[in-house]
Amino acid sequence: MLTPPRAVLFDLDGTLADSDAALRAGTLGAAEAAHRLIGVATNRWLEVSTAVAAEVVAAHLDDWVTGAVDAAAISREIYARTLDKVGGDHVHLPELVRAQAAAGFAGQRAYPDVAPMLAALAERRLPTAIVTNGAAQVQRASLTAIGLDGRFDAVIISSEHGIAKPAPAIFALAIGELGVEPVEAWFIGDNPSTDIAGALNAGIQAVWINRDAHVLPADAPHADLEISALTELVPLLG
Repeated sequence: MLTPPRAVLFDLDGTLADSDAALRAGTLGAAEAAHRLIGVATNRWLEVSTAVAAEVVAAHLDDWVTGAVDAAAISREIYARTLDKVGGDHVHLPELVRAQAAAGFAGQRAYPDVAPMLAALAERRLPTAIVTNGAAQVQRASLTAIGLDGRFDAVIISSEHGIAKPAPAIFALAIGELGVEPVEAWFIGDNPSTDIAGALNAGIQAVWINRDAHVLPADAPHADLEISALTELVPLLG
C-alpha cells in the first residue's frame, strides 16, 4: 500500500522511454544498411545480429552499466561479429554502426502516459528524478530525443557514478539530491530485479509498471503496487 509521496523517482528505459521500439528501429536501420552495402537479405541480417547482440550484451552488461565500456564499442562488436557470420567485409562496419544509431535515435519516443503523469506531478510541485542504468551519453541523448531533457530535478545514471541498480546506493544519490527521506519517495520501474528489488532495499516505496501483463515468478520481489499505466498513480498522489 502506497502513501502519498514527497518525491517521485523513475526508471527510464521501459518506464518512460519505449526502448523496445527504439531497439527495433535501430536494428532494422542496420539491417537495411547491410542489405544496401553487402547484399545480405534483411531478414537474414536481423536473425544473425539479434542472436549476436544477445550474447555481446550479456557479456558486457556489468561493464556497460558502470561505464567501463561504451555503447558504441558494443555496437561495433555486435556488427563485426555479424559481418563475420554473414560473410561481409569489416570496411562497412562504421556505416553500419552509424545507421543503427541514427535509426534508433529517430525511433525513440515516450510512452503516451508520461506527459499527463509529469503534468500531475508538476501541478503538485513534487520533485522528480531519473535513476537509470546505462551509458550516460546514450541515456542523456534518449531524454533529449523523447522530449524530457530538463524535466527532472535530478538525473542519476549508473555509468556516471560507477554504481548500478539494484544497489541501494544509486537510489540514495537521487534521494539525497531531492532532499527527502527514502520512505517519503516513490520509485517507478519496469524491471523487478533491478528496479523493484533495488528500491525496496533502499527503503523506497516501489511501483512496478507492468505494461505487458507479465506474470512474476513466485520468488520475484513484489512491489508495493503494480500498475499497467502511469496515469493510474495520479489519484494516489494526494
